[in-house]
Amino acid sequence: MEKRLFLAILLPGKIKEGLIKVQKEQKKLNICWTKKENLHFTLLFLGKIEQEKIEKIKKALKKVAKNTFPFYIEIKKIVPGPSKEKPRMIWAKGSLNEKIINLRKDIINSFKEEKIEFKNDHKFNLHITLARARKKELHERKIEQNLNLIFPVKEFFLMESELKKEGPKYIINSRFKLKGRD
Repeated sequence: MEKRLFLAILLPGKIKEGLIKVQKEQKKLNICWTKKENLHFTLLFLGKIEQEKIEKIKKALKKVAKNTFPFYIEIKKIVPGPSKEKPRMIWAKGSLNEKIINLRKDIINSFKEEKIEFKNDHKFNLHITLARARKKELHERKIEQNLNLIFPVKEFFLMESELKKEGPKYIINSRFKLKGRD
């Protein structure tokens, strides 16, 4: 049996509350808003993975977490995504920093070392999806606004994604605490 997996950085309650406040300010838009419990940063989308490969993935991720120090992420802006020209989503944009780039790179390298194949066809774009448009509801709308939210990243998660009629359901499969080198 296959599971649809991704790696995520989950958000503290205060950060989620700040993003829900932004959603409420835009509620007049007729679009699909992301549920509070589904707000997250996707670190890496893995795609459909066979059950027997999951333990190998967890082993590789434990190794990376053990060698990674905690760091901070800043959420600076609300922007249309994936582009201003053809907006289909509203994103809360995180600032890319060396720590998050290296974490992702270390995960990919660890997977390569362990010969773990995964789907990696998305350009890394640190964002939280706040909403998705059904059609062209976001065209010619002023969506951008500045934010100043910052939080510590002390762990990341292996997540399962179940696609349901009422929207995706995300389930924590495993947690990986960042420890840094001893």
